[in-house]
Amino acid sequence: MTVTRRQLLQLSGSAALGAAAPPVRAAATGEVPAPIAELKPMTEGISPISLDERKARLARAQKLLAGEGLDALVLASGTSLDYFTGAQWGISERFFGAVLTREGDPAWITPAFEKERGLEQIRIGNDVRAWEEHESPYALVAAVLRDRQAAGRVGIEETMPFAFSDGVGRALPAARITSATPVTAGCRVIKDAHELALMRRACEITVAAHRAVFASLKEGLSQAEVTRLSAEAHRRLGMAGGSLVLFGPDAAFPHGTTRPRPLQAGDVVLIDGGGRLHGYSSDITRTGVFGAPPTERQRHVWDVVRRAQQAALAAARPVRRPARSSRTPASVPTTSTSPTASAMGSAWTATSGPTSCAATPRSCGRGCASATSRASTSRARWGSVTRTSSSSPRGARRG
Repeated sequence: MTVTRRQLLQLSGSAALGAAAPPVRAAATGEVPAPIAELKPMTEGISPISLDERKARLARAQKLLAGEGLDALVLASGTSLDYFTGAQWGISERFFGAVLTREGDPAWITPAFEKERGLEQIRIGNDVRAWEEHESPYALVAAVLRDRQAAGRVGIEETMPFAFSDGVGRALPAARITSATPVTAGCRVIKDAHELALMRRACEITVAAHRAVFASLKEGLSQAEVTRLSAEAHRRLGMAGGSLVLFGPDAAFPHGTTRPRPLQAGDVVLIDGGGRLHGYSSDITRTGVFGAPPTERQRHVWDVVRRAQQAALAAARPVRRPARSSRTPASVPTTSTSPTASAMGSAWTATSGPTSCAATPRSCGRGCASATSRASTSRARWGSVTRTSSSSPRGARRG
């Protein structure tokens, strides 16, 4: 079985990749490899986002609503709802969400048959309105807005499914429905100290997991077996997670192959993945060469990517747009970074184990451990170096 990057992100999004994976036993020995067995939890001193912090986020959003001339923000299930309220609810065909106006606690809309489960999730606000299967949830959204005299200019969270936003618009024909990105991004793109600490620790855990997996490699292992080792390493370190693992020429495929082959000496090994800690994610790629020194060609390509990445980071400067555009709110700072610059530099160091080269992380000072960039090369020659990858909160998936 080969896990694609898309599948990995989907699984890590539900925290299932690590949490659902049973404890790993290596096929060859019947035991977890020593480098992974020796891992201990790294979550001490890290706490989840508190209820008071979420209330402060809502207060910030309300200030931005006023500043942007919006009367309300409508949130469906997803990362923004989680970020502001802590409610975690999978997206389905049934609308579950919250309506935030410039004043007061959010009002909630929930399917009636799921109301009890909804109440378990709702920790801020007492106005909870349930809709039966023959009723429209959007009529309840409209009723909340009319009750609060906030049915003029209504912001829709940017990832809301069209069926939901269209339903809200149809229920409020006189309202102006617009994007709420100035509010949601205005809160989420700037990380506070607590968020940075969660992001840093998530990245530190993944770096430790990657190192343990590299140290556990043996000739003949399959990509699926090493993928399971990554999930086990993350689990032992205290965080659900896992990785896409590719060997040799297969490492040149962005999302894996349907015809993987066992690990061989001299293979480039790509491990690309991460996990989630209290909703904040790591996503780090590392490459190494198994069982043999890197060739000159491999070192050259890796060094080219490293120098390009370091140059981009050196050139990056925080900027603010001189004037507000229709795409970027004035309240949201932008940076001059490229996708490459968003990743953090790293360096290979010689090791004595089966992995001849392993990446050494650096801290970016903004909550992310390092990740290398990937340069695709001729698949027939040897594979690839790692691609750009960086940590994000679920905040940019939650945070």
